[in-house]
This record gives sequence, structure tokens and C-alpha cells, in this order.
Amino acid sequence: MSVLLRHEGCDSCGSSDAKAVYQDEDGSENSHCFSCGKTVASKEYIEAKNASKTKSKRKVQTKDLLNMSEDKQKGKLAVTPEQTEELKSRTSLKGSNYRGINDATLKAFGVRTEYDEESGEVSAVYYPCTEDGELSGWKPRVHPKIFGGSIGRTGATCEMFGQFKFKTGGKFVLLVGGEHDGLAAYQMLQNYYKSKGWEYETPVVSPSVGETGCAKQLAKNYTWFDSFDRIVVGFDQDEAGIEATEKAIAALPKGKVF
Repeated sequence: MSVLLRHEGCDSCGSSDAKAVYQDEDGSENSHCFSCGKTVASKEYIEAKNASKTKSKRKVQTKDLLNMSEDKQKGKLAVTPEQTEELKSRTSLKGSNYRGINDATLKAFGVRTEYDEESGEVSAVYYPCTEDGELSGWKPRVHPKIFGGSIGRTGATCEMFGQFKFKTGGKFVLLVGGEHDGLAAYQMLQNYYKSKGWEYETPVVSPSVGETGCAKQLAKNYTWFDSFDRIVVGFDQDEAGIEATEKAIAALPKGKVF
């Protein structure tokens, strides 16, 4: 299991603290920048990846998903029913309140949780991705915050995460930077409405490709966003998030973004 050592600046994008550096059990380090997405594999991962070539696909462990590039999305086929059934056989809709998200919210968005067989702790979370309202892939988040090894299509050809749940327009839609941000924002708003005794639901969505490269995905779903009166963008307020916000504004319907 990797342990987070520190956050530091990224040489690739210039971010001051977006690069997370982890240490594996053998002492080797790996890193991932949550601003530009650059990942550097550890010695342990490289050895595990080479060893996995002799194993069956089912025996690949969660840690072997580290650092698989989203570039491999190009040309991928949509997830098959058999792949989804296999995923469901080893995951659950119950998330043990991982990162503060309750089971009702996970179920509402179809998010599945995988547990480590030995420790019983959450090892990965799988977010469903859709195209035209139909399941196209599963995007994993390996604990603590490593993305890669998606099943099916989860890239810019997809709808926004959560879009399938909100099929029609309305007054507001909230756009946040990531899938877990979306779950947290939706849950926060629902708790507030319930405290007031209101029967209301605010659509909350996020890119499946991260903040920095989401303009193409936003443009693809332009018509859906245009069905709302106001589009509230709630990206991170660091340098990368502010830059991503500007790109998002340019891709979304004019006069509707707040």
C-alpha cells in the first residue's frame, strides 16, 4: 500500500503543490499531479505490472491499476454487460461513509465500492460513465486518490458524471471539478433542503476527465447545459482551477454561467 509523503510543486505544469508523492512498501516513490495529470510510476508498480502479465485478468489487484494512462481511452469499446456483472460481483453500493458520502448518495449516482479482502477497508471506488444515457464505462478511484485502469469508455466522449440522473433542464445546474466533489455537493444540498422541509433537487455534475481538460467534454454536452437557466461553476480556486474555469466558461452557453 502506498503512503502519502508530501505535496510539492510540479515541473510539468508549474503548480505549486498539486503533485502528490507516495512511498510504496519497498521504499520506492511514485507521484501524481492532480493539476496536469502527469504520473510517475514506482519501482514496485513496474515490477507488479510485469508480473501481472503471467496472471489471469481477474487476479490483477487494485494496486496494479496505478498510473494507467487515460490516453488509452482512445478507441476503447464500451463496457460489456459481462464486465459490469463481474465488477458488481466484487463491489457494493454500500460505501461505509468513505470520505463522508452516505449510501443513499452513492446509490443515487450508481457508484460502487470495492473493499480490501484482508483489511476490510475501502480500496477503490468506481464511478459509472454514460453516453446517451447508457452505461459506457466505469472509472475507478484507487484509495487514496489515484485514477487509472478504467473499464470501457470514460473519457471526453462521455456525458458528464451524473448527467444520466438529470435528464431534463431547469433553473440551476452545479458543475464541479470531480466525481467525489459532485457526490459531496449533491449530498450537502440535499441535506440543506431536507432541513428546510423542501422537496427539491439541484442537478450536480462533473467532468469525467478532470477540470483542466474538460472543455471538449463540456462542448459535447452543450445542448444539455443549455436546457438550464443558470450554470454555476464550482471548480477549485487554485491556479489550475481558475484556468479551467475560464476554459469552461468559453465552452458553455453564453450568458448563463455564474
